[in-house]
Amino acid sequence: MTGVDAPSGRIPAPWEKPWISVAELASITGEGEKAIRAAISKGDLPSLSIGRYVRIPTAALLRQLGIDPGEPPPSSD
Repeated sequence: MTGVDAPSGRIPAPWEKPWISVAELASITGEGEKAIRAAISKGDLPSLSIGRYVRIPTAALLRQLGIDPGEPPPSSD
């Protein structure tokens, strides 16, 4: 899997981008940042806060959507 299409964009695969911001998730899903922050505050959406920055782990987000994040493709080394 190389990512998952969403209404307004694509949720990247965890090995492509392990963390996304609230603004990125809002852009991908078409939801407002306020709604995403509310879901985070209620504990409905996994996140990590470092200072004023909030990041959402893409692997956990995909699992929450019922999608197996899979494994990274084999390297061509």
